[in-house]
Amino acid sequence: MKKILAALLIILSFATFALAANGWDSTVMWAANRVRIAEDGAKVLHAYANLKAGEKEEFGLWKQLWTTKGAERAKIAMTLVNTMFPDGNPGKWEQVKDLTGPDFRRPRQFMAIDALFAAVQELSANENTIWGAALLLQQFGESAYGKVMFVEETPAEVKAIIDNVVAKTGLSGDWTVRKIRGKLPFLPKYEGKLSHSIAESRRYIYLDNYGCITSFGEYGWDRDKGLLYEIFEDSGGRGGKFR
Repeated sequence: MKKILAALLIILSFATFALAANGWDSTVMWAANRVRIAEDGAKVLHAYANLKAGEKEEFGLWKQLWTTKGAERAKIAMTLVNTMFPDGNPGKWEQVKDLTGPDFRRPRQFMAIDALFAAVQELSANENTIWGAALLLQQFGESAYGKVMFVEETPAEVKAIIDNVVAKTGLSGDWTVRKIRGKLPFLPKYEGKLSHSIAESRRYIYLDNYGCITSFGEYGWDRDKGLLYEIFEDSGGRGGKFR
């Protein structure tokens, strides 16, 4: 009996040591990844800070996100990231304002989000630049509301992009996608006018006159179909812009 107990103690000792070693290894790996995201990621983003795509107009650049790939797409996406987000920081996405495009019905806020995920996708395709992708997501993650709007419910393509970066870089934080919803691009197409009561019944997300997400406003976003409607007042006296 004593021999059995001694053997069990030895086994438990080895198991405890192994668990401690694994825990230590995980801690070291986590710390190393944080350093790489902070330092190597910053170097990657800095390298793109002075690179500019040929097209100067934002909407023209945004359209090129869907016709290019690889290094060219990364340069276009990072040009938009650096010019649209204040200080080139995606965490400040709520400060991006105004409507643009040929019809001035395209919210720049959504255009910037498209550029962000395009940049993350292209940078994450290379083991040397993926740390820049992780840093972009880390910055964006500083906005809890940004995660709620564009991560917790997001298209399948975006979930795949995020999952890839988290798996390869150990990016910390909660990047759980709770519902696959909508499609890329995030930038919606203007579809005309719609009554406030219909927008309410369909649970559209409101945008204000500057194209920014708000609790109520002049526009309604159908995120499932990627459409944008101008909200008009119902006969009963309720309208998006007056509510």
